[in-house]
Amino acid sequence: MSDPSASTEIEAVRDMVARFMHSEVVPVLEGYEKRGEFPRELVRKAGAAGLYGAVFPEAVGGSDMGYLAATVIQEEMARIDVRFAHCNNQQGSSCPSCIYFGGTSEQIGKYVPDLLAAETIGMMSLTEPGGGSDPDGNMKTFARRDGNVHRISGQKMFASMAAEIHHVLTRDPASLGVAQRVFAPMCAGAFQETPDPARVASILALQFSCVTRWF
Repeated sequence: MSDPSASTEIEAVRDMVARFMHSEVVPVLEGYEKRGEFPRELVRKAGAAGLYGAVFPEAVGGSDMGYLAATVIQEEMARIDVRFAHCNNQQGSSCPSCIYFGGTSEQIGKYVPDLLAAETIGMMSLTEPGGGSDPDGNMKTFARRDGNVHRISGQKMFASMAAEIHHVLTRDPASLGVAQRVFAPMCAGAFQETPDPARVASILALQFSCVTRWF
């Protein structure tokens, strides 16, 4: 439904999202649900359509349309199918935003464009069993430096879209300070996933035990 107070440009964004959802997502998403399959190809199409880059500059692959446009994109996605809209939080917000605002220029250039284009699936992992989303008070996932690698161990939950690039909040065992880490696992089975059967796009819990180089 259009908003009479919205600009022509914002309404055009809303119409574009609605067309995308009805043509690409609605006809096939139920099939993904029944198969228990993550809709990787649909996320890639959404990235190619520019749906994840509204608040990012063009220099990193965004469209620089602004936060109002990003809100309308999320709102329209959720209005039509909230299951697929769930992907937007990690792919167009949490994961690339944490890297863009807190990462090095090398990390930003290496990861953010591919995340916004959905060529890479991203995840931001904060919440832990027993500690909730309180990194200062209760976080028990540690990253220990071992030569030129780090060893990460711990548990996360409600960690949506665990995939190729992971943004994980951890503690440093020496200082107990909180650090934001961007990593790609170096070994198979670096984490174990416990899926939530009610949601195609989410992972209920992650058990970390891996060696990784931070990027």
